[in-house]
Order: sequence, then structure tokens, then C-alpha cells
Amino acid sequence: DPRLVSTMPPLAAQLSIPDAKGSETPELYWITRGAYGPGAESALGLVCFKLAQGLAPFAQVLHLSLVPGGDDWKETFAAVVHACRQYLLTNLPIAKIRVTLLCTLDDGKNVDKEVEVAWKEDHFKWFQLTQTAGGARGQVMNRNRYVDQLGDPEAPPTTFGISVRLGMLVPKAPPAENAGKHPVASRLLLAALHQLAVGDPEAVKVSGDLPVAVKSLSSRIQEQKVNVPLVSVSKVSSLDAALGFSQETSWKECPVWEGPWRGSLEALQGEAEFSVGALHINGDWSSAQQAQDGKRICLPVYCVGASPILKEPIVYLATSSKEVFVVLIPWEGKETTGDLCGQVAEIMAPVEPMAEPPFERVAVPPLKLSYCRGTSAATGLCGEEAGSLVEIATVSVCAGRDMPGALVEPPPAGQTPYDMPLQFLFVVWHANVDEINEPLFVAAVGC
Repeated sequence: DPRLVSTMPPLAAQLSIPDAKGSETPELYWITRGAYGPGAESALGLVCFKLAQGLAPFAQVLHLSLVPGGDDWKETFAAVVHACRQYLLTNLPIAKIRVTLLCTLDDGKNVDKEVEVAWKEDHFKWFQLTQTAGGARGQVMNRNRYVDQLGDPEAPPTTFGISVRLGMLVPKAPPAENAGKHPVASRLLLAALHQLAVGDPEAVKVSGDLPVAVKSLSSRIQEQKVNVPLVSVSKVSSLDAALGFSQETSWKECPVWEGPWRGSLEALQGEAEFSVGALHINGDWSSAQQAQDGKRICLPVYCVGASPILKEPIVYLATSSKEVFVVLIPWEGKETTGDLCGQVAEIMAPVEPMAEPPFERVAVPPLKLSYCRGTSAATGLCGEEAGSLVEIATVSVCAGRDMPGALVEPPPAGQTPYDMPLQFLFVVWHANVDEINEPLFVAAVGC
């Protein structure tokens, strides 16, 4: 319907948004009556929307139109607005919906009131005026999720392609005798805890490979004034507060609570003081598809690197954040004890991108990893009275939110993805810490 199409920005321009990747990729759906199958021949209309992430995620309706109809178009359009709103609130983890109506009347000063009324009747309200990239004046309409007031559905849980939760708890207690010397997942987080506890890294003397390395890293961070992203530290007075800070949950709801380290967590409940650190990473792949076997995720490769220290290829994967990369390092038959973060830093320091990558996609298994373990390898970093470090981690890797209406490029014809070995290192790298050559997070998978 030309009248409806003219009230919204051109669809072609909306589909060419350069930063619309991952879960923010535009999705298109045919609108049909009843049980009619999807397709242009039987379609009543077309809707296009995208998810806008942020503190309060919302759905942006980019296009909504009907096929030319009769005199009842107003009732039909109102029903379509209602159906689209219900679909978005049911299927997307959003707090609100927004749509921009172009000002097509009175020399571009006002919106079409007969179109606007359909949105208003579905509880959309004027939000602000805007100007499109083409210079047209527009009116943004906003509709919140009204669960209690209007009976809207509760928001579904958010599904990220990549989710990492890492907590480090250091109780003010003697080191545990059976803590072991497991590798830590983030020397950057441990360095932040070290600075919290002692202030000046040079104020304390430490011994052992990991404490010496972390103390040196802490000094470099301060000297170079590096702002380590996604990391936070604090001092708290209970285990529940420590887990709430580091894992955003209570100790009884911690994913690893029923695991073998339950006794270790219970033993810490009486401690009165903790130094606690948290590393939280949520993101999506730039794009993701199911592999042909239906068991693995097929991801586009950002680049493939070669290191003189490792014969296997080092695979870089882009995420929906320009600063965050996932690096996969094959690790079959290699040790996972000792300082894994240090080994990764050593491998990646001399890495050079291959001029002609041997593959453009990589197939990896969906990943759900959780653990709770203690280590005495960091003893002394958080003060003489600090006990053994307890590390709690949950890692999830999947294709992300199901998006059947997303327009994605098909995989290159005739190219087979690289199958990542069953044993590999999952590394999160952030561009902000490139200058100190240190991974943000490292986990051994299948080892």
C-alpha cells in the first residue's frame, strides 16, 4: 500500500545498516491471515524489525506495510499492528518497541493521523522527533512492555552467543591445604584484585611463577595507565554478597553449587570478609549457522594467525562488539596445568595473520562449561592474611537467539569449514589490552 509505505523510511536503506550484525541483524516476516502459509502470493503484508541492545533492549520496527486493500484497510492495519506487537513482546527479550513514522503531510511537518491512530490504539505514545539519514522529518513512537497494567507477556530470557561469568573470591583466612594449583582463567582479574588488596604492586614481595607474573602485569597496567575493560573488584562481608557480585546470583543458585566444590563453598560461609573480582562478558557472533551435521556451530573466521611457537592455526572470531574477539587455539595432547594465560600471551605475541587463510569458516561444538575450584598458586598476591583463591566460572557458547527471519549470506560454495579439535583453548581478547598483550579470559575445553 503506497500510503503505508510512504510513512516509513525506505526498506532498502534499513537493510543496509553496516553495524547490524549478530542479534541486531534485521529480520523480515510475511504477515498472513490464519493458517495461510508464508509467501508473497498469500501475504497480507510485510514486517521488518531489529533488536537494539543496550541497558534497556528494544525492538525497532523498520518497516510495516499491507498489500493494497479495500475500505477496511484501517481495521486490517490496526489488527496487524496488534499482532506484530504481540509477536515482538512474546519472542524478544525487550523492554519496549519503537517505530518511526515519517511526516508526510503539510509539507513534511505532520504524520498521517489515520496511520498514527493504529499505533496509538495499541498504546504507542509519542517519544521524540527525529531526522532520517535522507533528511526527512520523523516522529518516534514508543510502547513499553506493560505486564501488570495490560497483561503483556513476560520477557523471554536473553540468549547470547557468548556468555562468560568469572568470579574470584579471596577469603580473609588461612590458605586451604587441599587447594591445589589450578591455572587461573584471567590474570587481568587477579591483577585487579592484587591492586585492590595492596594498592602499590611494589609494596609486597611475592614468590612463585604466577604471583611474580601477576605482580609484573599489575605494575605494567599502572605504568601504562591501561583501563582494563569488563573487570570489577570489591570487598564484601559475606559469601552471598561475594557470589552476588561475581556471578549475579546467590550462593544457593550458583550453577556449580551441586558440583564437587560444594563443600568448599559451604566451608567459606562463615568467613566475614572477602576480596572479590568479577569478569562479565555477554555478546553475539557477527553471524552463526548450524553446521550440516546439526551438532556444531559454523562461524565465519575473522582471520587465521600463525605463531612460530605453535604449529596449529590460531583462529580469530569476530563478535558483535568491535573490541571483543574470541580466539580458538587447538590444544590436543598439551598440558593444561601451570599458567595458561601466560602460555597464551607467549603464543600470541609473535602471531602474524596468514595472507591466504586456508579456511573461511570454523565448526565448533556448543559449549556449556562450569566449575568451582580453589588454587594456592596465587598465595600472597592479596595480602598476608588472604586465603586460597576460589574461582567460579560459567561459560556458554551457542549460535545465539533463533532468528529465522534474518537475512544472512550463504556459506561460500564448495568450501569446507575447519573442524576445531575436541581439545582447544577458548580465549577472549579485548582490543583495549592489546598493548600489554594479555588475554582477558582463558578456558581449556575438552582437556
